[in-house]
Amino acid sequence: MKCMFDTNIFNDILDGKININTFKENITCYATNVQYDEINKTSETTRRDKLNAVFSSLDTTRLATETCCFDTSRLDTDKLGDGVLYTEIKEFMDKLNKKKKNNERDALIAETSIQNKLTLVTHDKELYKAVTEFRGSAVNLYYILTDSYRDI
Repeated sequence: MKCMFDTNIFNDILDGKININTFKENITCYATNVQYDEINKTSETTRRDKLNAVFSSLDTTRLATETCCFDTSRLDTDKLGDGVLYTEIKEFMDKLNKKKKNNERDALIAETSIQNKLTLVTHDKELYKAVTEFRGSAVNLYYILTDSYRDI
């Protein structure tokens, strides 16, 4: 299964809520610079290092975001894109949660997972709703752990 992990999944793996050995062999994991940057903004050095180790242990492939956003995207790697789907997703999320601060980053993750036909794995209910609203595939990690993902 090709999937994109939201940052909260990397945290749950580190916190021992999820044993990666139960699914590691059955998935190909992708992430954008958004997840990578969120991990590296973790203020506690030890935790940040452990999160990076989780990221690496899954052989996570980094993808460019499909749209470039000021102060979030990387001009040297991310795509400029037309921003149409990104804008629709962000507006949808803004209506859901009253313009939560990280909607821009979540919309980039959602758009990239949809455009690359990846299943987004997240525990964020609003991000899940946004991805599925725009015909993307999203699950929480517990779905993968039940082996139900084999039907996707």
